Amino acid sequence: MCVRTCDGYYFPISWSVSAEAFKRDEYVCASMCPGVETELYYHHVPHEETDRMVSARTGMPYTQMHFAYRYKNPDVRPPQGCTCSPQAAAAAARGYTIIGGSYEANGVTSELKGSVMEFGQPAVEPEPEGEEVVEETSFGEEEPVESSGPPRRERPIRVVGPAFLPDPESEEAQPAQDHGPAL
Repeated sequence: MCVRTCDGYYFPISWSVSAEAFKRDEYVCASMCPGVETELYYHHVPHEETDRMVSARTGMPYTQMHFAYRYKNPDVRPPQGCTCSPQAAAAAARGYTIIGGSYEANGVTSELKGSVMEFGQPAVEPEPEGEEVVEETSFGEEEPVESSGPPRRERPIRVVGPAFLPDPESEEAQPAQDHGPAL
């Protein structure tokens, strides 16, 4: 869970990850609330609730922190700037970092930072002049293809189990008798 230390508000970052992913999740947490101190907390899902979460950095339980559940108290006003709003993100946009590396590593040069990149229209092939050519495809009218292998020999069909229906000409095949109405 990503926790804002200014008011204790928390929200999920990742679901069911190992401790090796905590460093990545700390960067994600910080990038979601730029300009605000955040800390990564975790608890064992699904066996524990959020009241059992502990700091990934210090191991301290959330409930023992001075900011725990402060956001739920209507009498306590959060400090100025204690938000993860898009406005706060826009205000801090000049100082943000790309979680996956630097601008240059992602192919963005320094002269393009902060500018709009324009992309041209995709190339469109000109339509052929004259009549439109349509290829017809027919199904089922093809000639059989001769096999190049040896001819198939007839194989007997293996019969497994007893015959289920008697021969209609035998004495066993008698018509069903009417026993009257069912009770």
